[in-house]
Amino acid sequence: MHCRSIICAESIIIDVNSRKTSAFNLIEDTTSDSYPIAMPFMIYSTYEKSNNEEIDAPNIAIQITFNDQPLFAPIALNINFKPTSRISKNVIHLGLLPIPSEGKLAIKILFNDVPLRERDIMFKRSRVVQEINFPEEGMTAPAPDDQATS
Repeated sequence: MHCRSIICAESIIIDVNSRKTSAFNLIEDTTSDSYPIAMPFMIYSTYEKSNNEEIDAPNIAIQITFNDQPLFAPIALNINFKPTSRISKNVIHLGLLPIPSEGKLAIKILFNDVPLRERDIMFKRSRVVQEINFPEEGMTAPAPDDQATS
């Protein structure tokens, strides 16, 4: 068995009838003006087993760390393969995920405690933008070239 994908987004929907998946506001490397931040966070993962594998309820867990420190204890996943399908989909809704500072968020899918797949997201601080002070209402600011022409 292997993990085909890990997608992180603010919102993920699996259509009940068609089984098609929609992900909105994908979360990739992110910048923020300040930390800590909290962001809506969902994880979508797909699993595939080979034709001859007989796995009814595999021992799969997800481990989430920030700068190599666990944010949560590993979360056991309920992966169920239908008899007619080799593919299983899973969505985890984490609510607001706390991001304390700049760093690396690592999401690992574990099968019997062995990593199947990993997804890293880097959080960085935005570059400082120079503040522009505008004159108060009623005041006029000299044009930059006024002194040069007089």
